[in-house]
Amino acid sequence: MFADNIKKISLYLENCEIIDIERKHIGQFVIAKIEREILRMERRYIGERFSSKEIALEFHAAANKECYDIYGIEKRNIFDRILGGNDIAHVIIHYNDIETSMFTVDYDEGERTDFLICVILTNLQGLISTATCM
Repeated sequence: MFADNIKKISLYLENCEIIDIERKHIGQFVIAKIEREILRMERRYIGERFSSKEIALEFHAAANKECYDIYGIEKRNIFDRILGGNDIAHVIIHYNDIETSMFTVDYDEGERTDFLICVILTNLQGLISTATCM
């Protein structure tokens, strides 16, 4: 699989907010310590679900656009929301062929146990401007 096949990465937050980062703003990323579950989801459908204990994402500074909260009231920039919330529930990789890979992040009412998520923000020259691990 090639990086060009990625359309975007979506961060689904605990309060149902969704933050989309386009491929052109995605740097390196690692999703590790993955557990796979197979489950019956509907009467005739067997599906799979993945969870991860370690995620590191690099986003370029150009992705730091303004966004609104889920109610459309509070305005803030994307990176402040990601770094200030500590509430990423799912990371979804969207591919150009409409396929997706969803990784559930352990979340227990704001408490993270045995889990590491790092968000690294870089400028256009690739220099780290902020690195935060939660």
